[in-house]
Amino acid sequence: MAQEEAMVNRIERRVPLLELAYQAIKQMIVTHELEPGRSVTESELGDKLGISRSPVRAALARLQEERFLEYEPWVGLKVAPFDAKYVRELYEIRRVLEGLCARKSVSLITDQEIDSLAASKDAIEPLLRAGQSAEWDELEPKFHQVIVERCDNEMLRALVHRMQDHWDRVRHAVGPAIARVKLEDFAENQVILDAMRTRDPTELQSAIETHISNVASRMLATFA
Repeated sequence: MAQEEAMVNRIERRVPLLELAYQAIKQMIVTHELEPGRSVTESELGDKLGISRSPVRAALARLQEERFLEYEPWVGLKVAPFDAKYVRELYEIRRVLEGLCARKSVSLITDQEIDSLAASKDAIEPLLRAGQSAEWDELEPKFHQVIVERCDNEMLRALVHRMQDHWDRVRHAVGPAIARVKLEDFAENQVILDAMRTRDPTELQSAIETHISNVASRMLATFA
């Protein structure tokens, strides 16, 4: 009995360390602290995080499965590349997933949620036109969050959540370069808001898919 309890305690201690290592390393990749193409090793990251190699090794394996890392023969693990192909593929996926979420959530989004988004958007518009975008940067993701969280397909929501860190990786790298076109982003979200009010699945799906396609085009233009 004592041996079983000791084993359980070791497992319970190990799991938080694995999760800690996983989240910390992923955050370094998402924010580009670990830049694309950089080699990573268990020993280097373990020393940096103050964690033993075993949970770091498990975290790296998980991140490789999720395509944040890739293995190169004779080199080892490297941070996955960040290029136009990566951005294009990610936003093709986002367009499909969030478009379907929009179709399934339009009748479930509450009037209060729509009114809250509209009021916040109206309050922020003068600031955005004056070149102050911090408030808009905080509000804009909430349009997507409402659509995803009101979707009644749990597996679809899980897929979106799993991809979110990849999309954040793009935002951290490319977002500042497209700051000048945030008024376009603002106008497109008004179309999304109007589509929410219609309760028309096709209209909301079209609005969110068009917006995501336009965002992708603006981001891809930075690679030209």
